[in-house]
Amino acid sequence: MGLKSNGTETVRHEVAFRDGTVVELGCMAHARRKFFDLAKASKSPIAVRALRHIARLYRIEAKAGGKTTDERKQIRAKHALPRLKLYHACDKYSQAI
Repeated sequence: MGLKSNGTETVRHEVAFRDGTVVELGCMAHARRKFFDLAKASKSPIAVRALRHIARLYRIEAKAGGKTTDERKQIRAKHALPRLKLYHACDKYSQAI
């Protein structure tokens, strides 16, 4: 089960996230803001790259606007999911070095 988070989790949410009962679904706008602030403050190449990935995801979402639920799901699976997987891999690599 997934639970969308707005950054104001309760202790119950934190316990559920920790034990794996619930997968946290974060807000892309909140994540983007953190990268934006970091890029502005330090010109971090990782933050700048993350902002480019997020901008691409936003363009995919814009193209999906006005479509049926099934069409949006197909668009996201075809275009957004590969980008999210790439971003996730880049993030894991960045944390490892």
